[in-house]
Amino acid sequence: MMNSKHLFLTTFVGVIILCGCQSFRLQDYVSPRITGVVLDAETRDPVPNVTVRKVSGDQPSRTDSPPKGGEQLLSGDQVQTDKEGQFEMVARKDVLTFSSGSAFAVRLQFQHSHYDIFRTNYSGKSITDGGPKRPPELNAGEILLRRQVP
Repeated sequence: MMNSKHLFLTTFVGVIILCGCQSFRLQDYVSPRITGVVLDAETRDPVPNVTVRKVSGDQPSRTDSPPKGGEQLLSGDQVQTDKEGQFEMVARKDVLTFSSGSAFAVRLQFQHSHYDIFRTNYSGKSITDGGPKRPPELNAGEILLRRQVP
């Protein structure tokens, strides 16, 4: 039977080990901050109101209709471009992750009613590490959309 002194010492040592372990964090980034601008491929004008969403590798890309309410709540990774065609997706944190969080891969889909749907992938090499106080970032750059042919 453990006495209270031995239990305290065991608990104390366990806490010290967890706190000293560099790969353990109470919160860690699981998704980078993503920025970019969407332009018309021919005119290079900004395209407002483009739906930009993250698509996971196991999630099929739906081309027939935009995501329904429940799908939007589950994904949470969807934004609209502003009048200048710019967009920003905030970085996401999760609790109690056990990794460095630096190996991200991002798959984005761009959808607008007057343009062809565009999908692209970004590897972890495209994402800059923000350091301990800032989130990792991905500058998607200029995304060129082609107008649909009637």
